[in-house]
Amino acid sequence: LFSKFLLDKAVFVTLSDITSDLPNYHEIPVGIEMDQETKSYYNQFFSSFRTALREHPNEINKFIFNAIQRLNIYPDQPYNQTPIFNNDTDQQIFCPPSISRIPGKMYASNKDKKLLELIQKHKENGEKVLVYVHWVNKLDCVDRIQHILKKNGITSAFLTASITAREREKWIADKTKEGIDVLICNPNLVKEGLDLLDFTTIIFYQLDDKLFTLRQASRRSMRLNQSHDVTVYILYFKDTVQENIICLMANKLQAAMAIAGKFSEE
Repeated sequence: LFSKFLLDKAVFVTLSDITSDLPNYHEIPVGIEMDQETKSYYNQFFSSFRTALREHPNEINKFIFNAIQRLNIYPDQPYNQTPIFNNDTDQQIFCPPSISRIPGKMYASNKDKKLLELIQKHKENGEKVLVYVHWVNKLDCVDRIQHILKKNGITSAFLTASITAREREKWIADKTKEGIDVLICNPNLVKEGLDLLDFTTIIFYQLDDKLFTLRQASRRSMRLNQSHDVTVYILYFKDTVQENIICLMANKLQAAMAIAGKFSEE
C-alpha cells in the first residue's frame, strides 16, 4: 500500500525538520536483574506455562493471552497470584506460584529500587519526573511506588482515569504548582493532546506492546517550545517476557521509521 499508492504523494515532516534548535532527546532501555527468589518463582511459572501448552493443545487460544499477560506483569508483583483458567469452561489450567512476604513490610522489587535511584538522580538536577505504569488495575505497584517515594522525601501525584480528559491539563498544572516531584499515570491517559513540558524525565515502569502508545507517550515533553533536554527510560526485567516485548517494540519502531524514510542501526 505504501509503495504503490502513497510513496509519491506523501511528505513526512518531523520536529527536527521544522527547527534545528530542539534540545536533545534520549531513549534509554534499562535492563534489571530479578532477585534470586523472584527469578526462581518466575522460572517455575514459565515452566508451568510450557507444560500447559503441551497438555492442552486444543485449548491454547482459551488461556494463552491471559497467561502471557500474567508472565509480563509477574516480575512486578510475584505475590497474590490467582489461577489461570480456560476462558470458556472456567477450568483451572495452572496457578502461578507466589513468593512469601514478611507481614507488615512493603515489598520492593529491584525495579522499584532502580526507579527510586533514577528519580533521585534527576530530582537532584532540578527535574520533574513522569512515571508510566500500565497495569494500574491489576497490581499494587502504584501504592508501592508512592510509599517508597514518600519514605525518601519525594512528593508524587497519581493521575487516574476518574479525572476526565477535559480536566487533566488543569489537574496536572495544579499539582505541578503544588510542587510535586513525580507524576504517575497510565500512558493512555496522556498519550494525546497534552504537553508536559515540566517533566523532562520520563520513565516507563511498565510497557505493553502498542507502538502508537509508546511513541505518543514518550514525546509528551518533547514539544516545539521545550527548552531542556528530555530523557526517556524504559525499565524491564532481563530474561523475561518484558525483555521480549522490548525487542518486539524495537522491531516495530524500526519498521515504522523505515516507512517514514528514517533508517538507523541502533
